[in-house]
Amino acid sequence: MNSSSTDPLEKECSENQTDWDFLGGKNFRHLAEALPAIIFTATPEGEVDFFSEQWGQFVGISPDEPEYLNWGPRLHPEDLDEVARSWAEAVEAGHVYESEFRLRSAEGNYLWFHTRVIPVRDSQLRIVKWCGVTTDVDERKKLNIELRAVSERKDQFVAMLGHELRNPLAAIRTSYDVMGRNEAEEKQKEEAYEILGRQIDHLTRLVDDTLDVARLSSDKLRLIRCPMELNQLVDDCCAGYREHAKAKAISLQKKTLDTEAWVDGDHDRLVQCLNNLIDNALKFTNPNGTVSVELEALSDMVLLRVVDSGIGMQPEELEQVFQPFEQGDGATDLTTKGLGLGLSIVEKLVELHGGRISVTSPGPHQGTKFEIRLPAIDAMSETVQENQAEGLQDELEILVLEDNESVAQSLKMFLELENHKVRLAEDGATALTLLEEKVPDVLLSDLTLPGGMSGWDVAKKVNGSYPLPRRPYLVALSGHAQQHYRDQSLEAGFDEHLAKPPTPDQLRKTLVNGIAELVKRRSQ
Repeated sequence: MNSSSTDPLEKECSENQTDWDFLGGKNFRHLAEALPAIIFTATPEGEVDFFSEQWGQFVGISPDEPEYLNWGPRLHPEDLDEVARSWAEAVEAGHVYESEFRLRSAEGNYLWFHTRVIPVRDSQLRIVKWCGVTTDVDERKKLNIELRAVSERKDQFVAMLGHELRNPLAAIRTSYDVMGRNEAEEKQKEEAYEILGRQIDHLTRLVDDTLDVARLSSDKLRLIRCPMELNQLVDDCCAGYREHAKAKAISLQKKTLDTEAWVDGDHDRLVQCLNNLIDNALKFTNPNGTVSVELEALSDMVLLRVVDSGIGMQPEELEQVFQPFEQGDGATDLTTKGLGLGLSIVEKLVELHGGRISVTSPGPHQGTKFEIRLPAIDAMSETVQENQAEGLQDELEILVLEDNESVAQSLKMFLELENHKVRLAEDGATALTLLEEKVPDVLLSDLTLPGGMSGWDVAKKVNGSYPLPRRPYLVALSGHAQQHYRDQSLEAGFDEHLAKPPTPDQLRKTLVNGIAELVKRRSQ
């Protein structure tokens, strides 16, 4: 496979003028050097006897060097045997040859190439030459590999989602049946009620995670930001997991700051981030272990840290931990694998806040540490804090526009338990009539309604009929959570757009926002 001192093409010319005319002589060489690919020829026996100059440029070898035509050492070791075997079979059979393999560049990197070789025959159909072209397909090949990997992860996700949905649905179905049985004891009904609550929360998280991934991937998730204090966030999140940690015999510790730590953040989303980290830490920590949630003030950042003494991570797991649909190997040891979306969502949410998240682990069974860094801001004014505290105690007049009776009644019960006065309307015309009787403080409105009038139509009429400061605080409440629906709600005059089903905390936060806005309007 070494080069010879005589030009193989010129030698071919002298021995077989017809074949040389077919190849084009020196015109062939000129064409070969002009193409953005590696052109080569081989003898009838399959020995390469010519490479265009693109070959030498890529592999970093001069045509004068003895090893110029020796292509074997340039192939990736994993590809060499297969290429040599399949090329020998093509030469033996005399058919067109195609394959993909990796070649080592002059810099030492391996890139993917595609080669196609055809036999050149004389008038008696004897092979007198092989002509081939080798093209760089590295970008396409690696993109296809990544797309296949993503597709496989999504297939696994769909399978896991089906499994995860079936379990809580089965528990909800059974609990519902128990609560409806006359012969069931009161204690059994109470237990069934608690199961219902837990499984509904679980289903809500699954749906929220799935929707969040879709919104984040299409850049359609928007934050509702305001000044917030992180010591309180840590206290609240740790309190929510205290009993869970106790049940697993895990020590849940916290370390807050003596001074306030303020950031400009979306409260619900940062709670989601911290809860996810605490939940994972408890999930992958064995009994008698520890989970610590810590705050640290840096010069212009606030550091939020979750450290556990759990199963730890391998180096390759650390590299993939924030990839969607990924799960560490330890997930199968202590719990079901889940959807593998939580940490991917956390990373994106932290980045939307202008922060960053990192993870470290000394190794298996040596624990894991997650750190979130968020930009710090100056302390929130006392006036705003006082207004929020007073707002939580205010009684509001609320009109709920919802055609689904179950949804409407459940909202009414919740809001009345929060000490608000509630009226219901099932269509736009009824809502406008009730508005004429008494203008509410807040209007919670579905978007798709019977009677030919949508929630957006109602909002436009309210904005046109009730100028400030009499105008109620308008909240769209809909299963349509995509960004273009949210934008349409704002254009119609809604102050907020909540996705169904809203959590109690989301409703409370919306009402606090409404109170603050109403106070601002009526003071002008």
